[in-house]
Amino acid sequence: MKIVLVINSIISHQEKISNIIANGDEIFFLYDGKHKWSVDKIAEEYIDTYIVNFYPQDGNENKVQTLEQIIDLKMFGSPVRMATYTTRQYSTTEAYETFKDLYEIVFNKVYGIDDIFDSIISEL
Repeated sequence: MKIVLVINSIISHQEKISNIIANGDEIFFLYDGKHKWSVDKIAEEYIDTYIVNFYPQDGNENKVQTLEQIIDLKMFGSPVRMATYTTRQYSTTEAYETFKDLYEIVFNKVYGIDDIFDSIISEL
């Protein structure tokens, strides 16, 4: 499961996560300033499902899409080139925890939760 290794690498180098944009529960981000990703959480009755999308470049420099353009295309139902990975596909505990950890990291970053918590803790 190469995707689990890739996500674990992103988690290990989370300082390379930038340009985070929340669009509902789906959170888009750049990794290493160039690789476009999104992670989504679908709340379900027994166990949540996590979805990770990777948006590869198509090789045409004139068609490079920004995260904002990708969000717009998806909102209007236009086709978007992406590779999708879900916790339903990879039903191991390790895969589930890895997808969940990535979602929590970008969720905390987009809403500044870690900074808020650090500020509160420093007041103790």
